Amino acid sequence: ALCPVHDLMRERRVRSILIVPVIADGDIIGTLGFDAFEPRVFSASDIDLVQHVANQAGQLLIRKRTQAELQRRAQEMAAFQEAVAIERARLLEAERAARAQTEVLREAAHVMGASLDVEQTLRLILDQLRRILVYTTSSVLVLREGDAPDLVAAAGYENGEFASRTARKM
Repeated sequence: ALCPVHDLMRERRVRSILIVPVIADGDIIGTLGFDAFEPRVFSASDIDLVQHVANQAGQLLIRKRTQAELQRRAQEMAAFQEAVAIERARLLEAERAARAQTEVLREAAHVMGASLDVEQTLRLILDQLRRILVYTTSSVLVLREGDAPDLVAAAGYENGEFASRTARKM
């Protein structure tokens, strides 16, 4: 396993090398190495110094990993909070739409209870529905057996006669 490293060192004409483990939280997470082009014996104090630096480097690397993990989690949390805000907005819009529909139905029920004129009541209901439905024209047709349907109420037509003729053609 060291043959490629040994060959590289020989190619670079390295004569002396000092490698110590980088330890963090009891695990070896890397190495710290020094090499020299001249033959040399590293002293015990050299080794202690390099090991101390390697241990500090290990703590620094662990801190960097921890910061990166915290940043990743913060980004996940921000994305989650954004998703929650979007869902909250969607729910508020759905609630607003449901309230609008309820209001239209309440008004329609009020109109139906207040008026005995069926055509007028149906026109008012169509007008109320325009508040929550997007449409250009609407109509209420009453089917007669064997006969063309009768137009009872319409909304959105410029000419009521046009709506009546259209209904008769059905």
